[in-house]
Amino acid sequence: MSLLNVVLEEKAAFVAVDTEFRGVASGSFFHGDKMLILPSAGAVFASRGERTFLHWVFNWYLTALQTHDFDAIRGNLLQVARAQFAAYREQCKAHAVPADHFENIQLVVVGYSEQEEQFIGLNVTRRSGDPDFMLKRMETGIVSPEFKRDLTGLRVPDRNAWLREVARAQVAEVKAEDSDSPIGGRLLVAQLTRGEIIVRDEGAL
Repeated sequence: MSLLNVVLEEKAAFVAVDTEFRGVASGSFFHGDKMLILPSAGAVFASRGERTFLHWVFNWYLTALQTHDFDAIRGNLLQVARAQFAAYREQCKAHAVPADHFENIQLVVVGYSEQEEQFIGLNVTRRSGDPDFMLKRMETGIVSPEFKRDLTGLRVPDRNAWLREVARAQVAEVKAEDSDSPIGGRLLVAQLTRGEIIVRDEGAL
């Protein structure tokens, strides 16, 4: 399951993820990273649900023999995702990984565009049975999964406090429906400003 929230503002962007996973083979819970940072490009990569494919895509940019700033990443992200998924799918099939585990993908890349002089978020998704990836540019961000609790009247001192309340609402609703769903643990928030990325541990969910 997992949570993946992004907020885009004029002078900053925020990416929030939880840390809880459940092993496919063991079924046991553990904590790990659903967010990776490429400092040279000023970009944050994050995923919801299955995380291994996030590392495949990230590693391609990490080891690419060419320069990538955020604008270069958004120019070829879809092509990189397609190519990496082709190899990733074959490896999963070879190890008898269930299709519903590796075919459902959501990852985001957030960074500052020098070309457009603003923060941009890209949302890449693929669902089981889809013929291809879909890439959408965010308008103001995303909140995934959506939740029913009304937070429109919430009064908080800053954006991080708002992100904590949203994340707790998401976890509470998902756990109420399925207590074994792998969502929760701790909340990690990356705050991007031009030339700087700060990651904060916002505590237990």
